[in-house]
Amino acid sequence: MTDEKDQDNWKENCPECQMGTLRSGSVPYYAKLEETLVVVPDFPAWICDICRHCEYDESALDALRIILGPSAHIPALPTPRKRLPAEDPFSGLRNDTRKGSK
Repeated sequence: MTDEKDQDNWKENCPECQMGTLRSGSVPYYAKLEETLVVVPDFPAWICDICRHCEYDESALDALRIILGPSAHIPALPTPRKRLPAEDPFSGLRNDTRKGSK
């Protein structure tokens, strides 16, 4: 995992508006698994600070593909980009402190 200083110094212009900068954040993600809608409320993404264009984090999409399997309809990015990784998509699952969680 990269440190916060590297993420602060890293910048990529928005491919949509060409004015904003993509920044690490989280957005809801929706996928269809057979006849079921799967919702991930805080999915890692890159979000433009001007036009709010969103690109899902490719490493998080890869992890979701592994979890949901090949029957899930999770499209690949048209041109995957190399970026600093966003937050660990499984960090919340490993640190779950709810009653009855293991």
